[in-house]
Amino acid sequence: MNRITLRFGDGALEDRFIRDSLQSALPILRLFLVCATLLCALCGFLDPLADPEQYQHFWAIRFGFVVMSLLATVALSYTPAFLSHAQVILTTGMFCSGTGILLMIAISNGAAKETYYAGLILVVIYGSSLVRLHHLNALMVAIVLFAGYQLVALKINPLPLRTLFSNDFFLTVSILVGAFSSFFQELYIRRSFVQQEMLMEGKARAERLHEAAEAANKAKSEFLGIISHELRTPLNAIIGFSDMMRQQMFGPLGGDRYRTYATDIHNSGNHLLGIINTILDLSKAEAGRLGLDEQEIDLLDTVQSCLPLFRDEAEQAEIKIRIVPPARPFCLAADARLCRQIVINLVSNAVKFTPRGGMVTVSFPSDDLGRRGLEVRDTGIGIAEKDLERVILPFVQVEGSLSRNHGGTGLGLPLVKKIAELHEGTLLIDSRLGVGTVVTVWFPTLRVLPPVEHANIRLAV
Repeated sequence: MNRITLRFGDGALEDRFIRDSLQSALPILRLFLVCATLLCALCGFLDPLADPEQYQHFWAIRFGFVVMSLLATVALSYTPAFLSHAQVILTTGMFCSGTGILLMIAISNGAAKETYYAGLILVVIYGSSLVRLHHLNALMVAIVLFAGYQLVALKINPLPLRTLFSNDFFLTVSILVGAFSSFFQELYIRRSFVQQEMLMEGKARAERLHEAAEAANKAKSEFLGIISHELRTPLNAIIGFSDMMRQQMFGPLGGDRYRTYATDIHNSGNHLLGIINTILDLSKAEAGRLGLDEQEIDLLDTVQSCLPLFRDEAEQAEIKIRIVPPARPFCLAADARLCRQIVINLVSNAVKFTPRGGMVTVSFPSDDLGRRGLEVRDTGIGIAEKDLERVILPFVQVEGSLSRNHGGTGLGLPLVKKIAELHEGTLLIDSRLGVGTVVTVWFPTLRVLPPVEHANIRLAV
């Protein structure tokens, strides 16, 4: 931006500024022009007092030239060409108004000769501050009117020098004040425009980055889904054949070592299949394709059916897993497989990060809102407060003395959060380093059902 003209070096940006700023200022600009027209017309009532002999000529100039030029400026502001030629039109309107006042001073023989210079001050104020005239254009017109006033007051209709000096002082002050006012007003408006442009550009860039991130996330989810499906096919074969070898279904393998290897292959295959299923569920959830197969389930039964999966690991680490039954039985309208996934992930994490001799407690809290929940509490290493938000991000693991010694994909808690949200529930984590972690999944009231006490009888019938 030029420091004197305040115009932008980029022509396209300058054109956009002129168009946008003028378009937003059009209503107030028209209001000021109409007010100037009315003010000029009302001052006509003073013309007979200022010069009884010449007031008819004053009216001819005032209403036939000045008022008409202002009305023409207002009318032109409604035309499409105004946005492109506004400065020329406004400059012409200011010049015509000032010229009309100079003509009235030139022909006056009465008090108007000494006092009508005040009209020039009004023209300078309007042009510099109220009608969005460019500061250089306003200054140029003001200087031309000042020079014209000197010509009229010295040559055409001379004034006493003392009166002229007094009038020139006030006229000069008004020109200087108007010039500074116009300059800083223009500077402020242009800087505001630049800031607005930067904000809009930043917003557009943020939206582009967001769209790119969404596209990348969608592509990642689709890739994970595809690759998970592709990996499950050979894994199912590996698990199936290794199970047949482990059970020696088609005859003995020979040495015990082979049977041990087959068991290891089978267990490793199941572990890898579990990871792949977790990735597949998470990718479906992120893509919005993980649906619910709702049915009535007893959450306590779900927990009890999952605990044998962790018995060997817990016994080897001397970790006790304790279940605290709910105060009153309840059932949920939920997806049985996904609820089982919640239990497996939460208990698996609790056992994995609890030191030898610790305890994992599974309970079923309720609150005053009628919600029921699943709570898994451990006496493990805990999570720092600053890391609580990170642990629910996919593939994120918090570094710690124990977390480095235990494997994992970092998908357990993110998947639990997605499943909870799919059930209109919430996941809450409360943890302290060196004390332990409490993870609670709350199910909303609308999913809590009364217990089905005679379900087995009905099924048998």
